[in-house]
Amino acid sequence: MISKARCILLCLLLLTGCGSGDGDSNGAGPAEQEPTIKIGLLTELAGLWEQFGLPWELAAKMAIEEINAGGGVLDRDLELISLHAEPDVAAMKENAQTLIDRGAVAIVGP
Repeated sequence: MISKARCILLCLLLLTGCGSGDGDSNGAGPAEQEPTIKIGLLTELAGLWEQFGLPWELAAKMAIEEINAGGGVLDRDLELISLHAEPDVAAMKENAQTLIDRGAVAIVGP
């Protein structure tokens, strides 16, 4: 069985191959700094289950640091946005929408 931290790490590494570049570059002009690619993480950051959620967050941060140190994804850095995974469906839906509103292009979590 794959641990949750390894699962998050695997998901983040799989995202390194994803991107939305059109590959159309004429080489003219100075290079512009592209915005970061935001990854949302919903996990237990407080309460009874934080002993499981905090390692997920740490693993995700470590994976993103490693990916960014290697040049990022399509020359863009990744950014992690973490939110607490609430125990009820309505709150989880609201948190997922919050991550989307903050610009997350992918969400990892329950």
